[in-house]
Amino acid sequence: MDRDRMSVATAIVLVVTCAVISGCGTPRPIRNPVPIRNPAVDWHNEGLAYHGAGNYEDAVKCYERALEYDSSYLGTWLNLGLALRMLRRYEEALECYDNALSVEPDNARIWYDKGLALGGLGRWEEALECYDRALEIDPHSWGPWFNKGLALGSLGRWEGALECNERALEINPYSWEAWLNKGTALGGLGRWEEALECYGRALEITPDEPKAWHAKGMALEELGRRDEALQARGRAEELRTAVALAVDSSGAGGASSAAEVEPEDSALSAGEVRVFQGIDFVWVPPGKFTMGSPPDEAGRDSWEGPRHEITLSKGFWLGKYEVTAGQFLEFLEATGKDSGVNFGDYCPVKKSRSGYSLRGEYVSLVVDLPMVEVSWHGAVAFCEWLSSQGEGKYRLPTEAEWEYACRAGTTTAFSFGDDESDLDYYGCYYWLYYDDYYEYEHEYDPEPTEMVGSKKPNAWGLYDMHGNVWEWCGDWYGDYAGRSAADPTGPSYGRWRVARGGSCGDPADDCRSATRGANTPDSTSNYLGFRVVREAD
Repeated sequence: MDRDRMSVATAIVLVVTCAVISGCGTPRPIRNPVPIRNPAVDWHNEGLAYHGAGNYEDAVKCYERALEYDSSYLGTWLNLGLALRMLRRYEEALECYDNALSVEPDNARIWYDKGLALGGLGRWEEALECYDRALEIDPHSWGPWFNKGLALGSLGRWEGALECNERALEINPYSWEAWLNKGTALGGLGRWEEALECYGRALEITPDEPKAWHAKGMALEELGRRDEALQARGRAEELRTAVALAVDSSGAGGASSAAEVEPEDSALSAGEVRVFQGIDFVWVPPGKFTMGSPPDEAGRDSWEGPRHEITLSKGFWLGKYEVTAGQFLEFLEATGKDSGVNFGDYCPVKKSRSGYSLRGEYVSLVVDLPMVEVSWHGAVAFCEWLSSQGEGKYRLPTEAEWEYACRAGTTTAFSFGDDESDLDYYGCYYWLYYDDYYEYEHEYDPEPTEMVGSKKPNAWGLYDMHGNVWEWCGDWYGDYAGRSAADPTGPSYGRWRVARGGSCGDPADDCRSATRGANTPDSTSNYLGFRVVREAD
């Protein structure tokens, strides 16, 4: 594999937005020499702008106007349903999802959203049917399992609710909501000691969640531990009061920024989660590991060796997910610094005279896709913008930090073991056989990128470290020196910047923990994104 090759030529479909790329950084334009103005698209795009700003009333009006011109537009029905749900107009949302299902009856996401609308109306049995239908189509999706558990709990069917939450936790063991709901199901069965353990797990993930403290207090009360119950409920009330004060002082619905910049505790353990500036971060502790791959590892490239011991003397916070299109859109709107972005047909954010907006027909899907078509310089600019807010220093991870975090204490080819057949549970990748680099046995249609967090995380709670999109690192690319090093940052100069992790356009071999990729710092690709480090205070 060439060092600067990031992915293979591909054709992707994202909702109704089609894109084709060739190689790593040079898109092949879609041939459409005569653009035709379409009022349905114009109204739909205006609706997206209102939707992204949280103005759901006006978004609904725009989507409805779009449907007057073209009632067969699937994306408009889906977005209209979402906006109506946000306004708690569930009956109208149901009509939208029924219209969408008449176009795509085997779309798991539509069945899931219909279930949510039915749940909003308290029609739990019908909601269950929708969640079951979604799970028939995609049994590895977290949302339907989680919400099916909620529906069963609302019906008092605790055994079923427990099973659903356990399935949800198999997919995402770092969901505090699933731990909380599993505890509720166990409490419904009278198994309060086990429920208490679940509430404890929820609080390990999010120690300042009042719902979890309140539930813990309830379990302690049931167990006759009244003093502890009183303390837990008191803590829940303190947190509720703090949130209310933060809302009053900021005029917005959210926690105060002061809670986001508390100093790091030396007792932090791997995988603890904190939110800084609206981004989820996972704590990666200091430690040692062996970097690179052994000579006998399947799929190994020569530049992954020689193996060498690395010491990282300081812990750091690493983005739980790849930076999303929604997060990058906030940066663009705040700064207008877009020189590192290729706003082609494959970028999830588009630029127009009126500003920036999300591309695509279903905003709730696009907003959580990984941001791509960003050069190394664009990724660095995003980090600098975060740092300028005065709430910590942000940067790209070094190559050593990235591999250390990806491995999460393992020495195998992947963070989950050596068996690449398990990769589908942990990463979005393309399954194919190679004849030789760009010669394949069959025509192929690679998978599109998936919403961040769609697969299982590694042992430290980091998602999409294998596949989905390549991730820029801070280092220049260079051959390994083959000797031990402490806190390495790579060569002082070079031609290529390192990228890691593989993508959904690559085979499993290129998504291993030790796989190295690189590209020129000004290049972009729809299979190339990044995640962010926040340095410890």
